[in-house]
Order: sequence, then structure tokens, then C-alpha cells
Amino acid sequence: MPDKALVFQGHKLTAVALVFSALVALAVQRVFWTPEGVGPGPETRNRFSEARAFQHVQMLADDIGFRLVGTPEIETAAEYLLQRATVIQHLAEQRDDLEVEVAREYVSGSASMGFQHTAFYNAYQNLSNIVLRVAPKPSTGAKDVLVSAHFDSAIGTSGASDCAACVAVALEVARTFVQNPGLALPAPITFLLNGGEEPILPAAHGFITQSSFVKDLGAFINLESTGPGGPDVIFQYSGAWTMEAYQRGVKYPHGTVLGQDFFDLEAIPSDTDYRMYSYKHAYGHLPGVDIATILDAEAYHTDRDASGRIRNGTLQAMGENTIGLIQEFGKVLRDEPHTAAAQDPTDAGMVFFDILGLTMVIYSRKLAQQLHLLPLIMALSLPAGARLLHLQHQPASKSQGSGAPRAFRSLMGAYGGLVLEASAALLSMVLAMLVPAAFAILRVLLLGKPMLWFGKYAITVGMHVPLGVAGAMLPYCCRSKFGCRRAHAQLHGWTVGMGAVAALMTFAGLGTGFVLALWAGACAVLLLLPQAKVGSWLWLGLAGVVSLGPTCVLLPMLILYPGHLIGKLSLLGGPIPPPFGRLLADGILAPMLGLTSAAALGFWTPVIVHLLDRFRWRAVAALVAVALLTASYAHMVHHPYTDAAAKKVYLIHFHEQVPGSQQVLQDQLLLVATDPVPVEEVIPGVVLSPGLDPKALQAFYPISRLIQGATVLGLDAAGDLPKPPKERSLACSLRLVSRSPAGEGRERLTLQLTQPRPCWGVMNVTGHVAAWSFTNDPPPPTSTQGAHSSHMVRFQSNYESIWDFWLEVEAGSGVDVSAAAFYMEEQFAHQAVLARLPTWTAASLGTVFYGSWHF
Repeated sequence: MPDKALVFQGHKLTAVALVFSALVALAVQRVFWTPEGVGPGPETRNRFSEARAFQHVQMLADDIGFRLVGTPEIETAAEYLLQRATVIQHLAEQRDDLEVEVAREYVSGSASMGFQHTAFYNAYQNLSNIVLRVAPKPSTGAKDVLVSAHFDSAIGTSGASDCAACVAVALEVARTFVQNPGLALPAPITFLLNGGEEPILPAAHGFITQSSFVKDLGAFINLESTGPGGPDVIFQYSGAWTMEAYQRGVKYPHGTVLGQDFFDLEAIPSDTDYRMYSYKHAYGHLPGVDIATILDAEAYHTDRDASGRIRNGTLQAMGENTIGLIQEFGKVLRDEPHTAAAQDPTDAGMVFFDILGLTMVIYSRKLAQQLHLLPLIMALSLPAGARLLHLQHQPASKSQGSGAPRAFRSLMGAYGGLVLEASAALLSMVLAMLVPAAFAILRVLLLGKPMLWFGKYAITVGMHVPLGVAGAMLPYCCRSKFGCRRAHAQLHGWTVGMGAVAALMTFAGLGTGFVLALWAGACAVLLLLPQAKVGSWLWLGLAGVVSLGPTCVLLPMLILYPGHLIGKLSLLGGPIPPPFGRLLADGILAPMLGLTSAAALGFWTPVIVHLLDRFRWRAVAALVAVALLTASYAHMVHHPYTDAAAKKVYLIHFHEQVPGSQQVLQDQLLLVATDPVPVEEVIPGVVLSPGLDPKALQAFYPISRLIQGATVLGLDAAGDLPKPPKERSLACSLRLVSRSPAGEGRERLTLQLTQPRPCWGVMNVTGHVAAWSFTNDPPPPTSTQGAHSSHMVRFQSNYESIWDFWLEVEAGSGVDVSAAAFYMEEQFAHQAVLARLPTWTAASLGTVFYGSWHF
């Protein structure tokens, strides 16, 4: 190629790179943009104020602190929230067009549950729910909008964002409605501040099954957080009209159907109170939405989730969005009650996505099946249309005789070539995942350092994105012939391949197929412009214009969700035994980011290879070199964790009681982690033995299969591990109260489980249990141990530390019961190890007592 031509192609590549970089910068700016927070002064009394809301966050997270169910702090928080709700009630006395009601409800009960395909039963006692109802006078006749947020926190965290911030937003929204007479209130609002979400949703279950307020509810908005960095994203919904209301009412919309698809597939090890309210699930009966802040997930469920980490403007955006959404929900409940009440659990649902956080696009899955199929139909019809036009323009003498068979053979040849090019496009996507995945796995196996990218976004991008792009380029680089005709054929095949995948995903029920449908549709438009030569300045300009739609939709999404994934992978645990378990996080992130890279480029991958021409392999080598250099830097400079992105560990003092007794048989100090990196490899200063006593993990069920850890044997050369006394102060007991006939060859065992004080834990009932007091239906086994069925029951309580229950078993048969009780109790045995843990660990302390009995 002449030098001038090389320079010309270089200019084109530079232009493409600059435009794409500008779009990436725009997407990053829109993802991280937040409105300016409103101050607390009297002049802002009619507006939602982030500053006022933040005062509640500081009280709950900084002053009260850990608010775990079963601790005194959870009740202190309930008292504070009840007092603040009462203040809002008094403010409403200045208005004669509002009626405000405040109540504190205590809920007790049990539920059959499932988490990540694991069955269990959830029992609870005396959990506190604070209810604040704001209703217009006279009544509009509309059902209530439920706004729910939980004020309890997880183990070892003050939960500033999860979910003190959500509670603060709810309180400030309520105050704003009360103090702003100009703010329309088309329907009553019931604010639920529930005191038990972290122990897998018991307080919400108690509310939806027992509260007197439930009969008046018409829809719900659930506020959540998995990171203090914002923005608030809608990721689940029930009822098509709720998405339409979200589109109309929210000022700063964020979210795509990707989140809905992941939760529907149960691909995320997480759950929210949405499950208890939604008509799509067992206990709920309401339409509604699930909204959460998701960035900076590295702080989630650690002591780093502090008030100072909440990004400015995050609460302001969530508050203003919630107000607008409440109003739109209220209008539907008031004006279209039949629409609001319509419930179809089998409804295919909606496809939705935002554009740069400015507006939301929604359409039905039924319409999606047509729209997402259109690019494929257009691409497949082009060869036949072209041959038909060719025959029509032939002279009559040539369009007869052997011309028709020749045209048919030519058409079949065109479709054969199209299939080959479509296969190349699909291979491009596959290699975009496989190349970074193979590199990540080999890197971890050979060098033994997993998760080097954790909390380090530049390193994450540098190690994975270049390899994803290189993998996507490979099928096109292997071609020996280049030119405009070949490039056009490659684009044609790309449209067919991606259009086919988009259609298949959509018909399979995955709305995320819109990602490929957008790109395939844009490429199909370009195929209709044969007069523009692929790679010319005219064609590049037209391609840039049609690419604006897909890039403005996809780039923010492809920044937001992988960013969330990077933080959340620290909670995957170690379900796979070593050495393969340590590959888990890298083996998930690398192909995900590779696929993200290919999706971000869309049809530009073959175009870029076309522009590179004979320099294509140098470009691939350069991309690989960038990944290698980044990985080398990460290995030389960085530890897998930092103070900001800490390794979450539990330091558990485990006591095993003598069977049938409260005496302590043995005790161990355990170091438990929630990520796949073995603790014995990364925690200095502590002598560890890999592996955990399975009995010690019972207290964490059903999360137990997602954690790994080691037993603390001692300290390093600087000191010995103090040996604590075998104390029984927190030992649990189980006694047989009575044994009586129950008919049908059964007998009823009435039992009483007692702990020294309120706590939470897990009980394992093993045997042929025909009925019990926890549920009305016969309890199906949650697992099988040999010939016996095992029934796992989580229990948690405030105030009460005594559990009375009964079991019905076959007469003359025995039953084994074990109980593991968890206390957020710091004992002196923790201190010696805690002092040795590095600053980049986020340690949660606890004490577990395990007892077993046979009856």
C-alpha cells in the first residue's frame, strides 16, 4: 500500500478512535452524574433535601451503628425511626387536607423459602416494623402506594447505604409531601421501615401476611442498595403499568431489562423484599418495582459501607425519583384501578432501557419479538432482493432458458457465503469471551494470584478489554482477502449472526436481546446503502450516525453493570473446592468483560480490521501486549485488596457443646471468607489450617455453600494464640416438654429451644417429620442425609430467646436436632487475631454455639 494510502487509513482509524473515546467519556459522565444536593435550610422546606436525609443516615449508621437483628441496636434504631415518624405526624397537623397515621408493629411467624436453589424455612419472633401512612383528605378512593426500606444491617457493617440511606430517603420523602401543599398526592402512601431484611426477608414476610395496612395497598416501591456510589437503578418490576409509570415519573432514569433477566434466572446470589411484595412470588400480591443504588459494591456488607462513602447527590437523585414515581403510581391507582389491579404472573413482561440517564424506552416482549426479528429478516431478504432486481434488468433473451438456474445457483451461493460470514461473526463473539478467560485462568494457575483486579478499575480494563477486542478481531484477521466487497459481506454476515442471536434470546424470554438487536438493526440500515463504499469517509460518517443510538444506550449499561459485577464478585464465596475454586471470580469476570468489549464495538470490529488491512496482526499483538503489561504491573505492584476494596472476612469463635448438654466440648477460632481467594494464602501473621468444621457452617445456612475459610492454629512467631476458657454463658439448650400420641401412627414431640439472649441461627431437624408447627403444610426435606430427611430452619428474634415448637414423627422413631446460634459477640479470643489482620481486611466478629440432641 502506498504511504499516502497508509496515512489516509490512519486518519480514518484515528477519527473512529476519537469519536468512540468521546462517546465513552460521555457515557462515563452520565453514569456518574448526580444532581446537586439540596441543603437543610428553611427556604428548602418544600423540597426534598439530601442534607436532611443524610442526618438520618448519620444517626442510624454512625451513632447507633451495627443494627443486626437480635441486638439492642436494632431496637434503638426502631425507637429513633418511630420518633421521627411521629414528628412528621405532628407536622401534618398544620394541614387539614392530610391524615397521617403512625404505628409500630411486631411480627412473628415462619415461611418456606428458597435461596439460590436451596430450600429452607425462616422462623422469626418480635421483629419491629415502623409504619407511616400519609393520606389525602377527603379520600380519593385509591389504594395505597407502599414505599419500603429496611433499617437493619448485615453482620459487621453499619449499613450506611444498605439500607440506612434508603430509610432516610423514605422519611425525607414523607416529610416533603407533608410540608409541601403544592405537591400532588393522588393516592395515600404507606411508608414501611422494616426491621429485618438481612436475615432473608422475615420482617417483610411478617408485614405482608399480618399487617392491618396490607388490605389498603395497591402497588409498591422497594428501595435498596448494593453500593453507596449510586445511581439508583430499576432492576425488577411486576406489572407493565409500573414500568410505564416509571418512564413518566422519574427525573433521572437508570436501568435495563438485564437486571430483570438475571434475577429471573436466579443468577445473582442476592434477594430483596421485592420477593415478599410482588405478585410474581409466593407471598406477595402487588405490582411494583425494585430500585437500588449499585456502584461501589466493594463496600457492600463490609464496615466500609459508612456514611462518608455515600457519593454526593446520590440521595437527592433517589429522593426526587421516588417522589415522581409515587405520584405516577398514585395517578394510576386513582384513575385506572382496573389496570393497576390486573395481575398476570405469566405475562411475558417488558423490555426497557435508559438512554444516558435522560429517558427510558419501554416496549412489550410481544412487540420485542417482532422488532428484534426485523434486522434478521432484512438481512436475509437482501440477497434474494438483489438477485430479483438483477433478473428484472437483464435483457429478455438472457432472462430465459439457462439464466434462471444460474441465478438460483448464484442465490444459493450468496446464502452459503452469508452463513459463513455469520458463523465468523458468532465466532468473533465467542473468542471475545474465550481469549480473556483463557488468559485469566492461565494467569491464576501459573502465578497463583486471583482477583488482582478487585476494586482497581483501570487494571480491570487493561487486563481484560484489550484481550476481548483482540479475540473479537481474530476471525476477521484470518482472512486472506480484503477489500470493500469482502467488508460488505462481513457486515452482512455480522447482521445475520447477531440478528439471529437477538431473536433467539428474545423468544427464549430474555429481553437483553435488545443489545444485539440495536446493533444488528443499525448495521442492516447500512446494508441498504450500497452506493457508499465500506471504509470511505462517506460510509464512516453514515456508520457513525446510525451507531449513535446503540452506543448511547449500550455504553452506559456496559459501564454500570460490569462495574457493579467487579465489586459483587467478592461475595461469590468458594463453592468449588481448591485449586479450581480460586479460578471462579476471574473465570466469570474475564469472559463477561470480553463480551462487553465486543458488544460495545458492535459491527465496528470487522470495519476496524478492514481499515487496518495488513497491519491487523500488529494491532492484535499490541492489544495482547497491553494486557500482558497491565497484568505484569498488577502482579508486581498490587495486592489483591486495598483499604477501600477490602477482603471481607468473618472471625468466628465456634463452640461445640457436648451432645445433649450445655457443656462445651471444644472450641475453635475460624477465619471465614466470602470470596474465592483462600484466607490461608493472603492473611499474614496468622497460622491457619485450610478447611472448616462443617458444623461451624450451619449457622450460615443457606449461605454456607458460598463461603470458605480456615481454622486458626495460632499466631506467627511474635506470639501464641490465647486459649479461652470453655465457657457456657452463651450455650443453647433444647428440652423435650412433652411426648404425646398424634394419631395415624404418629407422636407429637413438643420442644423448647432456649438461648441466653436473642440471636439468630439455624436448626437442623433430621428424621421422618410428618408435620410441625413452623408451617401448615407437611415439611418437604431441604436435603437428605443418608436415609434420613433434613429440614433446615433459620430462626431470629428480638427480645425473646425461647422457641416453643412441635414435631410430629412416626411413633417409636427418633429425631435428631442440632442448633447453631450466632451472636454478634466479641470475646477476648478474637482480639489477638484481630490485631494481626491487615488494614485491607474488613473483619466481622461473631460467636457461634452449636448443640445437638436426639429424641
